[in-house]
Parts: sequence; C-alpha cells; structure tokens
Amino acid sequence: MGKKYYRDMSMEKKIDLRTLIIKMLCHSPEKIIKGKTRLEKMTFLILDRLLKEGLIDEPPVRFVKYFYGPFNKEILEVAEKLEKEGVIEIYPIEIILPGGKKDVFETHYILKKKEICSKIPKLDPRIERIIKEIVEKYSEMPLTYIIRKVYVTKPDERLLIEGKSL
Repeated sequence: MGKKYYRDMSMEKKIDLRTLIIKMLCHSPEKIIKGKTRLEKMTFLILDRLLKEGLIDEPPVRFVKYFYGPFNKEILEVAEKLEKEGVIEIYPIEIILPGGKKDVFETHYILKKKEICSKIPKLDPRIERIIKEIVEKYSEMPLTYIIRKVYVTKPDERLLIEGKSL
C-alpha cells in the first residue's frame, strides 16, 4: 500500500475516526486497547466530551443503544481497515469452552507501527488532552465501570442516531 500523507488538523473542529483510533492507541500506556466494548465506549466518551466542549462540530459517527451501551459498527470496520494497512493488529483472546469448543473471549487492538504516532495529523492540543485523559483513565479500568459510566452520561444529542436513545 502507498505511503500515507497527513495534513495538519490542529485548527479544524473535526476529527476522523481513523485518526481518533490511532491517537487512542498512541496514548494508551501499552499501545493496546483491550476489547471491542472498551474501544466503543472510550470512543463514545471522547466524542461526547469533544462535542460538549465545542471542540468538534459534528461527530465522525453516531451511536445506537446496544447490549452494553452505545455502539457503532463503523468503529470496528475502521479498526479492521487499519489492520489491513498493517498499522494495528487485531488479536483475539480465545477461551476453551466445555467440550473443547473455542470462543473469542476478548479482542485486543494493538498498535504495530508505533512510529505512526509522530506522523498522524496534529490536532488541537485541547482535543489531544481529552483523548489522552480518557484513554489513560479507562484503559485499565474494569469494563463494568466503563459501561456504568456510559449509562450515567447524558450524551450530546449529536452523538445519537435519530430516534435511538441510550
């Protein structure tokens, strides 16, 4: 695949999902996000805060209510594209069920190309700070606490798909 060129986005009031996922991994202490649910919920919390603080005008995705709170399949699709580009590795953690059947217990998202952290677009420093704060706070927190947090968060209406509430 060809070389990616990035532009300075430090003065724009928007963020694309690809950049957000990479930034989240760059700010993660071990360059890993443990679990699809954690990836979804941290993305939701970051976008909600960016909207509420007026740092972005529109979110790159909108969410629907799902089993464990807000969900948008495009987040997982973008992560899969990043894996195909060789930027991240999606690593399934399997468990063996009774009878010997294997099942995926959790999926880890691992940054493979750590040098990309210095090459992706520069964002408004306030956006960078919020991404860093949320990722550092929720990266190792038990998932039940994160799920509880998204349920008690009154989301910005721009984050929700019309007619779908949390």
